[in-house]
Amino acid sequence: MIVLLFALAFFGERGIIRTFRMLEYRSELQGRIEQLEAENRELRHEIERLRNDYFYLEGLARKNLGMVKEDELVYQFPRTPDSAPANTPDKSSAE
Repeated sequence: MIVLLFALAFFGERGIIRTFRMLEYRSELQGRIEQLEAENRELRHEIERLRNDYFYLEGLARKNLGMVKEDELVYQFPRTPDSAPANTPDKSSAE
């Protein structure tokens, strides 16, 4: 009888082992919640800047869309095979 009670205390549905596993799982979930809350704060800040910060919005338009102001000159340099980055492997040496 005592062995059965002992086994239930450790391995049962509400046993000690299950309780420790649930505490670990709770800790993992709490960490994930904190991570998601931090992401939400960053996204809210980004939304606020997009709504109210003209210079930030202008910078994004320039960077992501290649937009320029009316009185600006744009210089475009064509890419040539000679101007390939140095860290790209040579096709002939890869074979």
